[in-house]
Parts: sequence; structure tokens; C-alpha cells
Amino acid sequence: MAVFSIDVQIGKASPARLAVVADDDLEQRAAVTRQLEALGFTVAQASDGYEALSIIGEREPGIALLRRHAESDDGERAAALARMLYPRTRIIMTAGPADVRTDDDAFTVLSLPADARGLDRCLLEAA
Repeated sequence: MAVFSIDVQIGKASPARLAVVADDDLEQRAAVTRQLEALGFTVAQASDGYEALSIIGEREPGIALLRRHAESDDGERAAALARMLYPRTRIIMTAGPADVRTDDDAFTVLSLPADARGLDRCLLEAA
């Protein structure tokens, strides 16, 4: 059984134009980062959901895009923790073709490779 602790700061305002993008695929992460920067966001990057969770705790961004993988639920676990601990941060899961689900989803999902229209839709849905 894994044991960990997280220091939570309660009551701090969330910077609306700060985003976190977490993806182990550097090219996908860079592409989504460029799209968010074009929309006026300052973007912090992480290679996985748990690294992103640390950034979310430190900086409380307005939005976080966390990668979903079919073979691992780390991204979804980090997203669930972020939603619980930092409710002001809107969570969007990113998913490649093999990682997209058709069942009801607890999170807004951005299909990869991302395009501007899909990102805009997800930002509106997550608002």
C-alpha cells in the first residue's frame, strides 16, 4: 500500500490564465502548450499527472490538461485528486485514439492530436 501526503493551501485565488499541461509525449505536450499560449495562457509543463498535481498545488492554475492512457490510470487518479483538492482548477483529460472512451466520462476529454476547435470546445465545457 502506497502512502503519501499532500500539503493543501485552502482559499488561494486561482490565476485564470495559468494552465498546466501534462503528457509524457513531448511533441503532444508542446503542441497543446502552443495552442494555449496562442489563447493568452501562461503554461507550465509536466511529464505526468503526479508532477502536474504538484504544480497545481503550488500554483493553482485555472486549468489543467492531464493525459489519459488506456494502460495506466495514473492520469485519471491525479485528475481525481486535483478535482478534490483544488476545485478551482478546471480539469481536462487528453486522450489519443486508443485512450478515448465512449462511456460516461467524469472529465471533459480533448482528443489528440488536438486542434484549435477541439481545445476551444473543451475549455468551454470545463468552465
